[in-house]
Amino acid sequence: MTFYSKIAELNLQIESFKTETQEKQVSEKFTRRTTTVKISGRGETGRGEDVIWEAEKHKYPRLDLNDSYSFNEFSEKLDETQIFPDEVEHTETDEKYRRWALESAALDLALKQNKLSLAEALDEEYSPVSFVVSPSMNSPDIEKLEQLIELNPGIEFKLDASEDWEEEFVAELAEMDKVRVVDLKGHYEDENVKMQPNPQVYKLVAEKLDALLEDPLFTDETREVLKGFENRVTWDKPITSLQNIKELSFKPDYLNIKPSRFGKIQKLLNTIQHCQTKNIKMYGGGQFELNIGRQHIHTLASIFYPKNPNDVAPRVYNQEKVPENPPKSPLEPEEDMEGLEWRYR
Repeated sequence: MTFYSKIAELNLQIESFKTETQEKQVSEKFTRRTTTVKISGRGETGRGEDVIWEAEKHKYPRLDLNDSYSFNEFSEKLDETQIFPDEVEHTETDEKYRRWALESAALDLALKQNKLSLAEALDEEYSPVSFVVSPSMNSPDIEKLEQLIELNPGIEFKLDASEDWEEEFVAELAEMDKVRVVDLKGHYEDENVKMQPNPQVYKLVAEKLDALLEDPLFTDETREVLKGFENRVTWDKPITSLQNIKELSFKPDYLNIKPSRFGKIQKLLNTIQHCQTKNIKMYGGGQFELNIGRQHIHTLASIFYPKNPNDVAPRVYNQEKVPENPPKSPLEPEEDMEGLEWRYR
């Protein structure tokens, strides 16, 4: 029995639909905006979070979703529903992010209406969630990492590499022995985000750090320097469906699973089940969620990949000044949760 088949026939009654936006000023040039989708019925409310990155795209058309469905019927209803206003230009990625918000809200509601948690519906259990922290660094900054270690001595990191990384900085990271994932950011379209494939940086990271090597861009030069390190190469940005995994040039040992990249719950659960079958280890990732979406990625990590280097640190770590005594890894789940909610002690 597939994971999806265990939730596909859950009864779902929708009586109202609304959205709320939230914002966080990240820098002078960037304000993060997300939208919380709220779908209600039978005295319960399911929530999902739309993580589209461009603030101007956070507009919704009037959606008439009120009806009784199975969860699968609701998903099929969305196949024929226009989920963006005519005036909002959007990409296929935007479609997936919005679809994830709508489907996760509907699944949250369906589970609550049936008095179930996701773990119960799937015949699984919640486990404590290990996490790594991804501090924002515009340039190599060993002092920032040391400050976080002082606040949380057991902390571990996922870091975005840059062309500014030199041998001395990487040697300091190696001595620190806290870096579990290095994102080489080779597959983004946005040139402000993408890192150009730098064989020297790739070589330094691969040879000096005992970390997963996420999203390298293979060229003749970078493929050569990563030869022998294939077991540590992992993928994030290119993975939006099971088909993407099958098209990889070699079977990975690890994959970063970001639920919002899949759009449909069915695609997400089928991919997770495939990874389990093929012994591909998974770890979770987020999209700078500001609301309920952070709980949802904790929920999935807790069920499917709790002990791996999940890039799902509590939002307190996104603050410019992290407070004293921040949450420590692993996060212990509370009891008696319903829906897609996930809370920790």
